[in-house]
Amino acid sequence: MNEQQAEEKLQIALKKLKDIEFALNESSIVAITDKRGRINYVNKKFCTISNIVQRN
Repeated sequence: MNEQQAEEKLQIALKKLKDIEFALNESSIVAITDKRGRINYVNKKFCTISNIVQRN
C-alpha cells in the first residue's frame, strides 16, 4: 500500500467515524466523564434533557 492509498483509507475511516458520531448524538444522550466522575463532554441532547448549558 502506498502513501496515497493509506491516506484514502484514513479519510474513509474518518468519514465512517463521523457518521457514527452523528448517529449516536442524534439518537442518544451522551456524557463522557473522567475516572472521578467529572463530566468532560456532553452532547446537545444531554443538555436539552438536563436543561443545562454546555460550556467549552
